[in-house]
Amino acid sequence: MTPTPYPPSTQALEFKGCLTAGASGTYYVDNQNLYYLNGLAMSGTVTSDFPVNVQLVLVTGTIAFAENSTTLARFTDLPMLPEQGYTITVQNVGNQDNNVTVDLRFG
Repeated sequence: MTPTPYPPSTQALEFKGCLTAGASGTYYVDNQNLYYLNGLAMSGTVTSDFPVNVQLVLVTGTIAFAENSTTLARFTDLPMLPEQGYTITVQNVGNQDNNVTVDLRFG
């Protein structure tokens, strides 16, 4: 399978991990220190082998995106503004270890 190329102005980031039964993991997208993201939009997917809860929260506490009990969560065009970041939290809701992939695009 050949990956689809992103437009030249798009930055991409992917990370993978395994969550044990009932565990959660959080990734912080720190826009304050990543100035090249200012003014861009963040889109992406969270995929997993078994159902997870996914939540994207602004540093202000506002929930920007949430989806429960899914193996594929898609979010699009979340603005990356100066001095604003997001936490992406993935919670394994199953009884088994769960492989999770988070794919982010900024453009």
